[in-house]
Amino acid sequence: METIIEKIRNLINDNLKHNKVGDLWQFQGLSKVFTLENANVDKDSLIVYLNGTVWGEGNYSYNPDTEEVTVTEETGEELEVGDNLRATYDYYEKYSENELKGYIKAALSYLSVEKYETYTIETGEELDPSPTEQEENLIALIASILITKSIKSYRTSEFTINFNENESTDEKMRRIINNFNKGLGITLTYVQLDANYEVEED
Repeated sequence: METIIEKIRNLINDNLKHNKVGDLWQFQGLSKVFTLENANVDKDSLIVYLNGTVWGEGNYSYNPDTEEVTVTEETGEELEVGDNLRATYDYYEKYSENELKGYIKAALSYLSVEKYETYTIETGEELDPSPTEQEENLIALIASILITKSIKSYRTSEFTINFNENESTDEKMRRIINNFNKGLGITLTYVQLDANYEVEED
């Protein structure tokens, strides 16, 4: 699902930000749980410093659901009162990975209801059957429309779909999937939250 998540972030302009200064804490001798100031953190980018030196990952754990860094007493180095901790990381402005996975699951439901394909999510969160790049684009587009809700139209080099403001979400999804079923294909380019989708045919 990682590539689909990346496509969705590009479509909805969910940009990656870098916390250059970092979150700062001083250990007071009580709680060893520290909350990051920003949500939607890219967990792979998290670096923790102890008194200015990079701290090994075995000394702490990170919970993306609570945005908390917890010192691991069993395997970690003991903190002393007055120790300074600093965490630097990248984070997304709008949506967490789990939120986007929820929208992907909703998009898959629409594909199943419209009898395009029924995907299952396997261990490791891979889709079965494995979608083609065009199908990943379709899933990302559907998820993005579910997120933004304000999309007026989308177009390719061959056709344009203008949505009526009274159309329900189900009707929009049906029209998109029907056009994809006609073999017109979708190559994602750029979209603004309050504007039209810009897509091109492969």
